[in-house]
Amino acid sequence: HTMQPYQKFAVKTQGYPGGITRYEDDQLVTYEFLADAKTGAILELNRI
Repeated sequence: HTMQPYQKFAVKTQGYPGGITRYEDDQLVTYEFLADAKTGAILELNRI
């Protein structure tokens, strides 16, 4: 994946997009996330 710019309020950084799929109540559920390029902290998490 490619780094992409991220800004929320006064915070500006670079992040890597990713995704994960897991079982919830016997159904597959997919999430997309954006992780901070320097710290690895999750900046955004969205269920799709």
